[in-house]
Amino acid sequence: MLIHDIKHHLTLIRCMAQDDDTEGIAKYIDSIQNTTCLGRSERLSGNRVADIVLSQKASLCRGSGVKLELEYNNPDLSFLSDADLCAMLSNTLDNAIEAAAQSEEKNVQVRMYSSENRCFCFIEAINSCDKKPHKLATGYKSTKSGGGHGVGLYSISRTARKYGGQLVTEYTMDKKFRTTIMLQCQKH
Repeated sequence: MLIHDIKHHLTLIRCMAQDDDTEGIAKYIDSIQNTTCLGRSERLSGNRVADIVLSQKASLCRGSGVKLELEYNNPDLSFLSDADLCAMLSNTLDNAIEAAAQSEEKNVQVRMYSSENRCFCFIEAINSCDKKPHKLATGYKSTKSGGGHGVGLYSISRTARKYGGQLVTEYTMDKKFRTTIMLQCQKH
C-alpha cells in the first residue's frame, strides 16, 4: 500500500519543503514510518542509504521467512548518487528475496566489498533459487504476471555502466542465483 501511495506522500513532502516546513516534514515521515514496515534503519554498513535499504530488506526477509546474511567490507560507496545506490541495491535485493522466498533453502547472502587496490567496488547478492530462470539475449524473463516487470536487472545494468562498471548474473548448478555489480570507484 505504501508503494502504491508513495507518489502522494512525495508530493506532500515536496510541498512542505517548498514552504520550509522541516518540522512538519519530519513529523510526516515519522508518521509514515510508524504505520508501515519501514521503521528506523539499523547501522549495518556505515553508508546511510545502504543502511536504510538493507534495514527495509531485512524486515522483508523476516516477514518472508528468508535468512539474510550480510558481509560488508567497508567499500567506499560515496561516489554513487543516493538515488543510484538505492535503486541498484533495492532492485537487486527485491529480486533475490522474491526468488529465495519461493525456494526450499530460503537464503540470501549480500556482500559489499572493494578490490584490493580500491579501484572497484562490488555489490553481490547470492540467493537460493530452486527454479532455473529463463535466460533471454537481453537478460532474464520475469516470472511475474502483468506488465512492468523485468526492468530491474536492466536498470541495475544501466546504472553500473554509468559508473564504468557492469552487471554479471549467473545461475549455478547448486540452485543459486548470483548477481554481481562491479563499479569503478570515482574520486570526488
